[in-house]
Amino acid sequence: MKNESRIPTFGKYKSLITHDVSERVKQINDFTLKYFAKKSIINYGFFTVLRIIESETIYIKLYYYPERIGYSKREIEDFSAEFYRSEIKDLSYTHCNIIKIPLKTKVDSAEIHSCHSMNEMELIFLNTLTDDSYVGVSSSPPIEGGLTISRAYTPLYPKWKKLLEAGYLEPEYEEKCKAELTIQEEDLTKTNESKSDSNQEEKTMNIQVFTKTGGSQPDTYDAEVINKFFKGNLAKIWAMRDGYIPTFTGYENGEIQFELVTDPRCTGIYWIRLCNFIANQYKEHVRLLKDATHFKVEHFIANDIIGFNINADDIEKFNEYSDRVQASYASLPLKSVQTHYGIIR
Repeated sequence: MKNESRIPTFGKYKSLITHDVSERVKQINDFTLKYFAKKSIINYGFFTVLRIIESETIYIKLYYYPERIGYSKREIEDFSAEFYRSEIKDLSYTHCNIIKIPLKTKVDSAEIHSCHSMNEMELIFLNTLTDDSYVGVSSSPPIEGGLTISRAYTPLYPKWKKLLEAGYLEPEYEEKCKAELTIQEEDLTKTNESKSDSNQEEKTMNIQVFTKTGGSQPDTYDAEVINKFFKGNLAKIWAMRDGYIPTFTGYENGEIQFELVTDPRCTGIYWIRLCNFIANQYKEHVRLLKDATHFKVEHFIANDIIGFNINADDIEKFNEYSDRVQASYASLPLKSVQTHYGIIR
């Protein structure tokens, strides 16, 4: 049974959370209030407050609505740790210590907009806490936030910022994506039905059999090894049947990186959903990538087919399609037409 007396509460650590700050910290907090914090708590469900600046470490408080950030909690913690280094000029550090403060009571946006200082806004949220409210404070000396994130810099910050600005944590975002995907699926169904109606005289059913040639699970992050496994056992089907193929290029800080080539058959698709699907397949089927949280995709669009599935006995047609595929890859641009970023959902 959990020892309730050991749970860190606002009543026990109030003085740590409400202590006075230096003039520099106050200036940074007031800047972030106008630049980001008001918008962040209203639209995204969290905001941060700077506590202390040391030579290699900053100390912050992270206020958040658990139901709003949901499974993205770890990403928000990382984003908050990067925020000050990325947004405040001449502020550098390698460690960010965080006191996590979950919120239960919603504060009206009009009251938030009326605040003129970070201290004023923070006080509004502190007043929603009780002495029994949980706070993420380490119970062993030195008394500080229960989470410390240590790294010099991560390039993921701009991607997280773009996702937030795109509405990733806003309540209607998922519904909007579902609606767009539904429309695309309906359009694709209508297209397939139209094709079926125009070929009613065709009575032959082709049974497609795909042989797995990728071998066993990779034991290295080497791109060549992972591509052999993933394409040979899974992804080659997509190129043959659906008109898209991924090529793994790297894995860093929880981010799966791959190139995506699509051909003219791959249309009416919400690209970020396709990228998320592929990233999930990497995560599910490649054990080394099971802890992945994000993806980065360089997207190339081919002018002609990148795969096909016909009977190899028809040599003339087989050679024709092979030539088309080779020419299609040969004509790909050196630079991708789009870069897609996302959180694996």
